[in-house]
Amino acid sequence: MFYIKVHRTVKRIISLFYYIGFWHRRDEETARERKLQLLYLFYFCLFPLLLAAGAVTTGNQSEKTFLIEVTTITSVLQLKLWYIIWKREEILEHLNQICDYRIVDREAFTEISKKLTDLMKFVKIFLATTYICAVHVALVAPFLGTERKPFFNIPFPSDWKDTEFAFWTRFFFIATQQFLSANLVLFGAIVWYLMANCAWQYEVLGQRISKMGEMRTTVEESTDERPITDTERDNLYCRDLIEIIKSHNHVKRITNQLDVFLSKLFVVQLATSSLCICASTYSIAFFSGDNFFELLVYLTGLLYSIFDIFMIMFFANEITLASDRLSYRLYESCWIDRRQSIKRNVLLFGEFLVKPHQLIVLQLYPLTLDTFTRILNSAYSMFNILQNFK
Repeated sequence: MFYIKVHRTVKRIISLFYYIGFWHRRDEETARERKLQLLYLFYFCLFPLLLAAGAVTTGNQSEKTFLIEVTTITSVLQLKLWYIIWKREEILEHLNQICDYRIVDREAFTEISKKLTDLMKFVKIFLATTYICAVHVALVAPFLGTERKPFFNIPFPSDWKDTEFAFWTRFFFIATQQFLSANLVLFGAIVWYLMANCAWQYEVLGQRISKMGEMRTTVEESTDERPITDTERDNLYCRDLIEIIKSHNHVKRITNQLDVFLSKLFVVQLATSSLCICASTYSIAFFSGDNFFELLVYLTGLLYSIFDIFMIMFFANEITLASDRLSYRLYESCWIDRRQSIKRNVLLFGEFLVKPHQLIVLQLYPLTLDTFTRILNSAYSMFNILQNFK
């Protein structure tokens, strides 16, 4: 028997949430802890509002497009902050239910472990890039060039060029907002991790289904071994089938619960991803400055916008594919030689497995790679429209 536990990288993210005050360790939070959570919500809410105000007041088209992009991204991050602060118990419950399970087959365990390692490597690279970009925007970018200038053109404070206090006030505001933004990106990594484990549980279930009734070929009696009889094999297959049905119901239930839990986030990301990708592409295509690091920030914004929605679509698509293969796995098992009553149950279960488990937003948009392609096409169409207004 092999066990998959919550990965240590995810545990470190959880510890960070506790450390910076997003979460509390007591059963009931204190007044101070609640005030800190409300302060986070209110303070971070100012960022997209000021970015939107900057987009309205600026006369530079490229800067306006960039500020619209960042406003949209930070608005989605605001929703993620709401999830983190108010949904702590649900997040921990989903992690325990989805990411803590056992695997019987060594080959399946090795395969899932490799996929988990690859995912965590990507997550670390993604998060490291995000933090490096945040540090550059907050601490380095304002001091590059011939004059001090904050990276984001926001109308607060408006006299930042005239007084030292105003400049450092804007500097502190942007720096702290970048710190919060980078930490909120961590929630996206948790979402990917949860969805990936749902898909992997379906894969493990498929391998178990294909090997029903094949776990044993002999029966041990004291010191002698005899071949297993057809009746015993029928009973073994029937027992495995009952366990598989229970396991399938469990995996389907926890995946449905995760879908319901993240439905608001899925809707918002689906609605805003095209705009973010389009605005990022526009900022890069018509970049006219001579600061290479500023261009890298724009490129990082584009990659973030793409991967933030792509990973959701990818793992939702993996859930669909893994669940779609279950009916084929069922008929790969040694069911044909079983007694008639078992065959009927297998056929009934097979009909139940024909329809794959698909995550659908607003009952209209399935979370698949086809939908991701449609998002890219929509972003390209919006980019062409923006070009005509340039």
